[in-house]
Amino acid sequence: MGSTLPLFPTEASTVAGPVDTLVLVMLVLALFFALGIAGLIIVFVIKYRRRSDDQVPAEIRDSHRLEFAFIMVPLILAMGVYYVATRLYMTMEAPPPNAIDIDVVARQWMWSVQYPQGQQEIDELHVPVGEPVRLTMISQDVIHDFYVPDFRLHADVLPGRYTTLWFQATQVGTYRLLCSLSPAKFFDE
Repeated sequence: MGSTLPLFPTEASTVAGPVDTLVLVMLVLALFFALGIAGLIIVFVIKYRRRSDDQVPAEIRDSHRLEFAFIMVPLILAMGVYYVATRLYMTMEAPPPNAIDIDVVARQWMWSVQYPQGQQEIDELHVPVGEPVRLTMISQDVIHDFYVPDFRLHADVLPGRYTTLWFQATQVGTYRLLCSLSPAKFFDE
């Protein structure tokens, strides 16, 4: 049986921690609202059930403050998450000018890496710790998905189109280069 990815991979790049925090905050907010709504549904079903066939419900009066709160609290939370996610995305999309340029060519069943000094490797990427690295990637055959879980990096690599990705490693280690399954593959027909 093949090896599996750990539930919580090592944080080995400068963006791994902020990405993990953002995902955790989104998960907590989703659970809070899902459980809160489910709990309110159960309470209201029990409290406001019809007790007899001839029972007439009481008139409901509008509460504009409650409606305003139900709209504004989720809106403010969603906009806060959006702001943080956008800032993180912009950080991840703008490589520093001093980044080391490495070319990556995706082929079926392999990644071919070429360094600025001319050295080449297959399915391995060696980078210095603490220095920004920019990968310029292209595919020779089909859509590939460059994925390094420990760096929290993922990018679609397409034939005929250059894709760039940058990162800064924070730990010495051996990290797997994977080709993940992209949602885009479900829509290509």
